Amino acid sequence: MIKKLTIGNLAIIEDTMVSFDSGFNVITGETGAGKSLLMEAFSLITGNRAEYSLIRATSKRCTVTLEYNINDNEHIKVLAAELLGEQPEELILTRELRSTGVSRCFLNGSPVSLKEMKNIGQLLFDLHTQHSHHLLLSDNEHINLLDQAGDYKDELNCYKERYDQLQLKISELNKTKKDLHEAKKLSDYNNFVLSEIDKVDPLPDEEQSIKKELELLENSELIVSNGSALFSLLYEGEESVYQKGKQALVLLKKLGDYDDQVQEYYEELHPLLITTKEIAAHVDGFISDLEYNPIRIEQLRSRSTALNKLYRKYGDHDTLIALRNKLRQELDNAQKYEDVIDRINLEISDLINDITPLAQSLSNKRTLFADYFSQSVTNCIKEMEMLSGQLNVEVTTNNIKELNLDAFTENGIDKIEFLFSANLGESLKPLSKTASGGEMSRIMIAIKSISKSEKNPRPLILDEIDTGISGEAAIKVGQVIKEISKQQQIIAISHLPQIAAKASKHIFVEKTERQGNTTSNSISLEGEAKSREIARLFSGNTVTESALQSARELIEK
Repeated sequence: MIKKLTIGNLAIIEDTMVSFDSGFNVITGETGAGKSLLMEAFSLITGNRAEYSLIRATSKRCTVTLEYNINDNEHIKVLAAELLGEQPEELILTRELRSTGVSRCFLNGSPVSLKEMKNIGQLLFDLHTQHSHHLLLSDNEHINLLDQAGDYKDELNCYKERYDQLQLKISELNKTKKDLHEAKKLSDYNNFVLSEIDKVDPLPDEEQSIKKELELLENSELIVSNGSALFSLLYEGEESVYQKGKQALVLLKKLGDYDDQVQEYYEELHPLLITTKEIAAHVDGFISDLEYNPIRIEQLRSRSTALNKLYRKYGDHDTLIALRNKLRQELDNAQKYEDVIDRINLEISDLINDITPLAQSLSNKRTLFADYFSQSVTNCIKEMEMLSGQLNVEVTTNNIKELNLDAFTENGIDKIEFLFSANLGESLKPLSKTASGGEMSRIMIAIKSISKSEKNPRPLILDEIDTGISGEAAIKVGQVIKEISKQQQIIAISHLPQIAAKASKHIFVEKTERQGNTTSNSISLEGEAKSREIARLFSGNTVTESALQSARELIEK
């Protein structure tokens, strides 16, 4: 139950507090007095988008605070306990808007996010504005209106949970198929590039090795000539360095017996002679393995050309190897995508098998409730002077025997359309094409009345829903709303005296101008003050005795 609404600096409302009864609360006042600002305040509490331009011109911030008695609403209690760490009996929600564009939210004094406020705020009451009957004009909204009143919410929630899982799998499947399509589009190109690389199959540092070997082979004649000459000079023949060195060592050995310095020279020359022999042996081996080979030279040149062509096209060796690995991975992924698609299709098949009985059970309960809904709405609109009116809920159920994915929607397997006839003898036709504005208003009130059978129904807030209604119909609408309010708190803005007179609490919104400022205030009317306001609704600002007497009679009925 909504206990109190406090508003500060919202447009022309400077500071006002409105308390509400548990029954039927009506709000009246002249056009422009600020009644719609009360609806705006309720909207802000539900976390809806804020218009910062509504902050009062003389202030830098506005605040809206709602005091709410939870009663036995377990859903709200659980959510509040999660946010507050304890289970309160009363909620105090505050939304603060600053002219800087900052919005702050509080729950029982503790800061909460806008999303958290929205989650709990939308559970507190059912806000129905003067534009909400447009929902009746949309066939797509009919199923939501039916389900909101239905007694199968557990089945609906269970179905939607599994449906969400199904949609996630379908999204995953579509993405994987897209990835596979892209992989296949690239596979021909990837195979071509990979075959080019694999055909050459470059090795690390191979280009340098080829360059070095080519230099040797292309200069082999000169190398052999110079090597042979060097070998002869160092080792071959009596005049070689090695032979002369051996002779020198013998002489040094003899002289060393007489001079220590010469002995040292002997010891230094001896290893040099060994090195000379080793050099000569290496040169001899090097040139003996080397010969001019035009076939090998051509092979190396051809290999070098192939490598350079590949490097120019795709990058250096490291880049080339990385590209080859990447292409192989992409080609492997194409097969993996096929495997993943097979797996997801099996998971989707399992989910369809799971969701099918849930959808069928939901459809059965919805179809059964649709009959009750049709009869209840029809009975209610008859009470509101639509004596020949009839509303029927047409349920069209998709065929799910073939496990067709298209048969399942977020709301189940049913398509719901409201059919309506206002006059006796007329056939039922789509509501959106036949009902007038006044008929729409009464049908919506009738739909809202069905929720009175629920345990602890949410307060119902109606903003000028009496559009297009007058006379005896207005009296009947007032009686219906009064009847609903016995089990469900109602807060309604109305311009009709026939409806306002039925309220257990009457709130009057007035606008005053003082010292160049306009201010809106809300006051509770009782007794003669209430009678005069009802009379004003009858006759305008000039209240006649006749209007006043009519007002008293309406209130007493």
